[in-house]
Amino acid sequence: IPPDIFGLVPPRLMLKNKIVAYERSGAVLKVAMSDPRNKAMVDMLAQKTGLKIEISYATENDIASLVNLNKKALQLTIDELLKNEIAKAASTS
Repeated sequence: IPPDIFGLVPPRLMLKNKIVAYERSGAVLKVAMSDPRNKAMVDMLAQKTGLKIEISYATENDIASLVNLNKKALQLTIDELLKNEIAKAASTS
């Protein structure tokens, strides 16, 4: 999941409401959630993002796995960026 898409749902909401944004196609944001009947959450996301929300069902375990996988991938990206910036700074000193 691209970090800019994954980050559209704040981590606290993601974990509390078991919801993950996984794709954006034009004005549509696709989310997986364990309770697709949670209309209040869908409406809040639509208002926050300005996008139409398309819902897919996922189990709570699926959501937890997606969150953990994407946290690790995001941390690896941050680590790589920091490593590159440190190398650049060291070479210009």
